[in-house]
Order: sequence, then structure tokens, then C-alpha cells
Amino acid sequence: MSKWKILFIAFLLLIAATGSAQMSLSLSVSNKTIGSQDPLEVTYSYKNITAQQDAPSPDFNDWSQQGTSSSSSVSIINGKSTSSVDYTFTLLPKRTGRLTVPGLSVTINGQKLKCDAVSIEVKSKPHLASAQPAAASPNGLQMPNLSSLFGDMGMDDAPPPTTDIIVHKGESLEEATKGKLLIRILPNKTTCYLGEPILADYQFLSSVNCSWRPVKVPSFSSFSVADIQQNQYPFNVQVDGKNYRAQSVRKVQLTPLKTGRILLDSCSVNSQANYLDAATGEYRSANFLTKSSPKYIEVLPLPTKNQPADFSGAIGNFSIVATVEKNSLPAQENNNLHIEITGTGNLDGVTIPEIHWPANIQAYDSRDSQAVDKSQFPMPRSLTFDVPFIGNKEGTAIIPAIKFTYFDPQKKDYQTISSDSIKLSFAAAAPITEMPIITNAGSQRYLWIIIGIALLLLVIMFLSWKLKKSNKDKDKEQEKAATTSTEEPLPIFVNKTEEALEEKKKMLNDSLLDLQLESDSHQFFPLAKALMIQFLQDKLNTSSSDENELLKQLQHSNSSITNSVTNIISRCNKALYMPVVSASEREEVLKQIKALIR
Repeated sequence: MSKWKILFIAFLLLIAATGSAQMSLSLSVSNKTIGSQDPLEVTYSYKNITAQQDAPSPDFNDWSQQGTSSSSSVSIINGKSTSSVDYTFTLLPKRTGRLTVPGLSVTINGQKLKCDAVSIEVKSKPHLASAQPAAASPNGLQMPNLSSLFGDMGMDDAPPPTTDIIVHKGESLEEATKGKLLIRILPNKTTCYLGEPILADYQFLSSVNCSWRPVKVPSFSSFSVADIQQNQYPFNVQVDGKNYRAQSVRKVQLTPLKTGRILLDSCSVNSQANYLDAATGEYRSANFLTKSSPKYIEVLPLPTKNQPADFSGAIGNFSIVATVEKNSLPAQENNNLHIEITGTGNLDGVTIPEIHWPANIQAYDSRDSQAVDKSQFPMPRSLTFDVPFIGNKEGTAIIPAIKFTYFDPQKKDYQTISSDSIKLSFAAAAPITEMPIITNAGSQRYLWIIIGIALLLLVIMFLSWKLKKSNKDKDKEQEKAATTSTEEPLPIFVNKTEEALEEKKKMLNDSLLDLQLESDSHQFFPLAKALMIQFLQDKLNTSSSDENELLKQLQHSNSSITNSVTNIISRCNKALYMPVVSASEREEVLKQIKALIR
């Protein structure tokens, strides 16, 4: 968004809250008679505009445009507002004689506004006493009364006095501008440690009226770079007893990536300014290229003496806090350990501190995130880790204090800090019939699956009874017919153990079919884990629902499927805590379950 649009939006918001007066457009000039080398200020004033208006673009055929500026004001008296937005152009005449400053005609909200052209008399004499050049700010914009403009904002009352460049007789232009245009590089320190963030502020300083723009903005190949949000207003500085108007070209936080003496990249600015040739009395315009002087940073390696084994690269000043979502909850219920490291400095590449988990806690993969405030130096930042975990059984547990080590450049030594220890209490786990592993809306659907399986078992038992009764009737008929035969008929036996196994296998196959039809990953993995618990109960002939106990029994039985079952349950547990699970992971788990059951 252009600076003109920003200006209009700010004032339209204020005007909208109050009454407004009649809109108008006017043109004013600083002088109607000027010398051939005198600048002329031309101002187009919009009064009480209630809609956003782009900056005007008059056709200055007889003039050379030197710069532009804008100013605005709002007054509210007894609830009635009056606003003004002014656009000022600084012009130089291209010839002598009577020249015309063009008027404007615009339509705003259906209302046509117009201002008439103004005639200017340009004399052949270079300068007239009544037409003095206007002062300009270092950024090329004509400066309004800064004392009133910035005074209410708590800024400097006014910039230091600035003048045009004067080239005296026998003096070159370079000699006349020496010391008036500068670029300085301001690091907060010139010696630092590897990985320690430092500040580098590139500033353009001017003690004369000029407009400027960067030609070469510094880049940094030996540093990690983060730009700092900076104030765009110019400010006053004093260097070697001289007053300057300064503005940042680039302000960055640099983190050195290697040791040794490193040269900060240079910066160049192209500026344009008017100067007075004292020998002829003529004003002229010239361009100036200003370059920064070399500036070096000495980067030291981190000390290896007394470097702790758990140091992972943090440099600065930090604190650590560890908390859990719940300190008391049933076993097998999800919980989360939250670790937050905050402070100022460098946390890039830092890994999760070592956690000494109690034996009755099962932890899963952690997730990490960072937050950085780039509005100041040093940049405040935080690094957080979230670790899902569950308690395996009823009882209490203590997560010991978590230690974190960093290097403090101010103390030039390593510091180790610790969080508080965390006490946990686990109640008895809920019975397996309550399906504790299903904690979402799919539990109702799973209940219907169980009911369906129960009904299927009743049907199977009824058909089995019918089959047995039919077999008994056939046996009786065969015994009656045996009176004419010397051979006794062979009895038919029904193996109840094999029948029970067939029923369990059918139940597993039915559950597997439901699992195959489940397309929602958040439902699939709880069902898959429940199916594996059911499979282990059948395999080990036990009613226990504790997955760790079942896996231990399976391991003690020296079963060849121990590794496969352990892998499937581990993958299901991991998927329960992941916000998104890939389709390939789902298919791989389903493939392994099919291989086990079939």
C-alpha cells in the first residue's frame, strides 16, 4: 500500500466518527515570481474528503519535478470536523518567462472538484531574494514543521539545522561534501562467541538537505540473519560534535556460523542534493555515492573446558518449566508432559532435554515448536516440547527434575538449570469391557459391533444344537438298521474344544472384516488395538486386558509372533497421539494383522 493511501485511511477513519463539512480542492504556490534556478513549492489541498483519494499526478510540462511530500490535519469543534490533506511538489523551471502550474479536476463520490491553474513569472536572474529553496528531509520529502508534527508524539522537537551544500571558490564538490554524508555500521559488540546473536545496525547520516535510496543493501553469508522490526522515522544523532539526521538502512540480528575475524558486508547509498556554487551564485543538483567503512567481528569458539555432556548448543540466558496436564488420573489414560524453555539468545538446533521416566510410565515421541519476538534485541524466544505418556498401572510416580544446559556469554561459562520434579498418581485402570482405549465418538459404534458379534454367537450355538440333534436321530435309525448287518456303525463324536476354537476364530475374522471397512484413521487404530488385545486373550487363554501383561506372557511363551504383535501394538499406540496418520501406515498395520489372524 502506498504512503498516500495509508495517509488517507488514517484520516478517513477519524472523520467518519464525526460530522464533515463541504469538500473542496485548491491550489497554492510559494511564490508567483522566482529566479531561473529557484525552486517553487506547489500545493494541492483536498478539504473534507470522505473517500480514499490517490495522490494527484499533474502534467508539469514546463517544470522539472524535484520531490514530493504530503501533510494532513483534522480539527473537531463542537462535534464538527474539518480535514485537509495536502500534496506538495517541489519544482524547478525549465525556461524563463511566464510558466503555468496546471490545475486539477477530479470527481469524488459523484461530486466534481476543480482548482484553476496558476501563472508564474520566471526571471532570467538565477536567484531572487524572495524565492529561497525549501528544506528537505534526508529521505527526500519536504519537511513540514517537525516541532509541531512530532512534539505531541513524544519524538525529538525538530531535526538539527540542515542546509544545502556550498562550494566555495577554489573548493571541489567532493571537499565541500566531506563529512556531510555518512554510513555507519553499529554492532552491539565486536567480539562474540560462535552461535551468540549480535546486533548490527546500518545507518545513513546526513547534515544537508538530500533525498537518498540504498544502492547496495548488506547481505551476510557467514551469519544466520533475522531482520529486526525498526522505526521508519528519521532521528537526530551527534557524531564527533556534528549534528546529523539519521535513518536505518538495515537492522539485523546476526548469529555467526564460523569462528575467526569476519568482515561485515558493506552498504552503499545514492543521494541527490542541491549545492550552491559560491563563485557563480548558481544552484545546481548533484548525485553522491556514499559507502560504508569496513567493520570486523571477532568470533571466538565456545570453550571446551567444563562443557557438560548434555550441552546441545543453547547460547544466551534461559529458564525452564515442566508441567503435566493432569497430576492424578487412571492408568492407561492419555497425559502430556509440557516442557518450556524461555529467554534470550540462540536455541536453534536445541534438542529435548533428557527425561528420566519412572518404570511404570510409557512415553511416546515428542513434538516441539518455537516462538520468536523480532521487534527487539535481544529477541525473546521460547522453545516448547510436548511428550504424550500413559501410566501402565495403578500407583504413584515421580518425574525427576529435568535439567537444561546453556552457555552464558556474559558469564563466559556453562550454566545448568532444572525444572521442579512432578508427582503423579494413577488410579486403577477401567475394566476392558468399558473399552478404555476408545475415547471418542466411535465408542458407540464399537458397542454395536460387540452386540452384533454376541447375536452371531447365539445363532452359531443354535445351529450347532440343531446339528447335534440331527446327528443323534440319524444314529438311532442306523442302530435299527444294524440287525441285518454284522458290522456295528461307527459313532459320531463332536469335539467341543475344536468347536470353541472355531467360534473364537470366526469372531476374530468378523472383527477383522469390520476393521477393513473402517475408513476413519481415528477409529481404525483404537479398533486395531482392541482386536490385538482380543487376539492375545484367545492365544494365551486369559481374561487379562493389560497390554503389557499380555505381551510379557507372550514373550515367556517363546512364541514366534512376539515381535510382530509388539510392533503392531506399538504402532497403534503411536498413531493414537498423532493428529494425522498416513494411509500407508494404516495399510501396513492392517496387512500385519491379517497375516497374524489368518
